[in-house]
Amino acid sequence: MMMETKEPIKSQAVIYVRVASVDPGDGNGRIAMQEQRCRDYATAQGYAVARVFIDAGVSGGIAERPGLNAMLAYLETMHDRGTIVMMEDSARLARDVRVMRDLSARIRGTGARIEFCDARAVASIVLPDRILFMGARRVQI
Repeated sequence: MMMETKEPIKSQAVIYVRVASVDPGDGNGRIAMQEQRCRDYATAQGYAVARVFIDAGVSGGIAERPGLNAMLAYLETMHDRGTIVMMEDSARLARDVRVMRDLSARIRGTGARIEFCDARAVASIVLPDRILFMGARRVQI
């Protein structure tokens, strides 16, 4: 009798990319770079990328962004499936601590978790403990 081997189920991930300004000379270089870093991270972690959401020319200081809103709507449809939201670093999600706290809570509320792809990034969020680490500072969210 031959045993059938099954590939392990991959975690589903989405990528969120944001740049505050779009330089015409850059084309989509910074956007493409962020996306590629996240795709490389996903491959290394064994994640399957389902969707990519992009906000180009949008400030990280505001919570209402077209790409972010589309991602949140998508996460609502995937509720409690353990979707991973990947972004290059915490500044892609928000530059303001209050906005970061609110957006992190909205993402957690869908059952998703956040992971940052840039190994050099000092900032990271440990969502289950509701603690935000930014550089040497520690801020409760």
